[in-house]
Amino acid sequence: MASRSGGNRRRFCLVLAALAGLALALPAGAQSQPGQDGMDASTLAPPDAIESGQLAPLAPVEGGQLAPIPGTTDAAPLRQTEASPPVAGFSPGLWQGITAPEAAMLAVKAEIPLHSPVLAALWRRLMLSEEEPPGGQPGQFFALRLDGLYRAGLLKDATALMARAPKPADPQQTAAGARVLMGLGDDAKACNAVKTIPLSGGPLKGRIRNDALLMVAFCAARDKQPNHASLAAEVLRDQNFAEPLALAVLDSIAESKTPKLPRTDNLTLIDYKFMSLLGKVPVERVLPRATPDLMVAIANDPSAEASTRVAAGEAAVRINALDEADLAGLYRTVAVPAAPAAANAGLQRAGLFQAAEKEQTPNRRAALVHQLLDLARRDGLLMPVARAIAPLTDGLRETPDLAGFTETAIETLLAAGKYDHAVGWTLFGGTEAGPGGNPLLHWMTLIDIADAEGHVPHGSSLQYAEDLAAGGALSPIMLQRLATVLAALQYEIPPPIAQGSQNVAKADQGKPPEPSLLPRLQEAATKKAIGKTVLLAIATMGPGPATSVHPQALGETIHALAAAGLEADARRLAFEALYDAWPRSAGMGLAPTPQNSN
Repeated sequence: MASRSGGNRRRFCLVLAALAGLALALPAGAQSQPGQDGMDASTLAPPDAIESGQLAPLAPVEGGQLAPIPGTTDAAPLRQTEASPPVAGFSPGLWQGITAPEAAMLAVKAEIPLHSPVLAALWRRLMLSEEEPPGGQPGQFFALRLDGLYRAGLLKDATALMARAPKPADPQQTAAGARVLMGLGDDAKACNAVKTIPLSGGPLKGRIRNDALLMVAFCAARDKQPNHASLAAEVLRDQNFAEPLALAVLDSIAESKTPKLPRTDNLTLIDYKFMSLLGKVPVERVLPRATPDLMVAIANDPSAEASTRVAAGEAAVRINALDEADLAGLYRTVAVPAAPAAANAGLQRAGLFQAAEKEQTPNRRAALVHQLLDLARRDGLLMPVARAIAPLTDGLRETPDLAGFTETAIETLLAAGKYDHAVGWTLFGGTEAGPGGNPLLHWMTLIDIADAEGHVPHGSSLQYAEDLAAGGALSPIMLQRLATVLAALQYEIPPPIAQGSQNVAKADQGKPPEPSLLPRLQEAATKKAIGKTVLLAIATMGPGPATSVHPQALGETIHALAAAGLEADARRLAFEALYDAWPRSAGMGLAPTPQNSN
């Protein structure tokens, strides 16, 4: 086992230099053949041993790295393509009222990933915006933006940002960029970059320094030679580096012994890289503990099982590391068996998506879309799947033979922000409410709330929400949530909604926001300081979804975004809070929202 150096700084610097040299000298994809490093796969733990802290190296990983994401070539990092998300930020004046150190503090403290699609999109735009706050050191805020995208799992965006990196690169920027390259499967370029980072007494601090050390150690050990693994472990221990998983892997290679890997709740992509040194990783077992970067890498790994890729992609969509276009692309291209197992809902969804895209008969396509959405709703994926399938729904028109598809069309188009077409489907059943009238007019309230362009005149549809409240179709929690968003958007709240919203127990309202944040958020919004408003809104809301956040946090955030000039985002956030539990019709009546809905 690698010995401790007792803090001898000169010796550590020499060891570190040797380690960096190893990282440079290794050829791309270097690894030893099975058995060369003394490890015999037949003596290692069985596959189920990972649950008890062991990992079975089932087969060598191709080239010692994840396969490149589709759209790349061999060892080339992903570049922005026509199918990639556009690079878009905010207009000039983004950072008025805040300095670089203040912005950096809020950004670093942000609990990423974010479960709200609206806040996740605002975070992405903020990190992609070219303007930087005043008062920072050259390159530091750029590295923070790169780190912010990486933490959210937005590897494609991080790659696009790297292409615009200032020159020369500072150590933080280099380390953050190397981590992105490794996330995209380009270990060779990542290892070439980390060799230049001054890890001893350098400017790197905190998580980015830890990751840089880990990358250096991985690069030195990826040929799986015992002496190299021993040297890598020695460097980590010289720094009192408490990374038990990496050290367990390195010791396993150094001593040619069966690994006993400690269990960790958050497995990063760098952790996965170390685990891959022992052989093929049973991805389906690590996915429940994967961080966003690892989820995205698995979803884009063509060598992984189809079911695993879909599971990873759907997990990444839940935390907005992938968007609906990515999900549609995954569903479209993954290999689905003729009859997916009933237990594998992800492959069933992929199969239904593929069938719906191929189907040319409107009635049959509508039936497939309806079936897909029902399956997505069951697993908490209604919003992203509805947005992924919306282009197919948008191609269908209101006709009598599709009358039974009306509500499915409305909820799909609403999720995708296609409000004009959603209005058309909603009014397809007529403009009269009440018994014998159109039972779907309550969707006009949701369109009214969500749409900043006013396809439904704001406030004109609240009578339908009032009918819902009077008829008992909304639970107290839904009434409270509806009253909260209406007040935040400055609607006049109908009395039945206001009264019913008072019946929610405090225990059901979630954690209230930190009081000190609210006046700062209000002040930033009043001054239309957009960057500061967005960062404070993220701090106020926290990482959870809009459907379960405390009503005060929800209301203050919606109001602040609207006041700062981000009305479309404010309205979409209000829509997010209501959409999943909005009453769906049952026959000609309404299905009441479940009382425990939140």
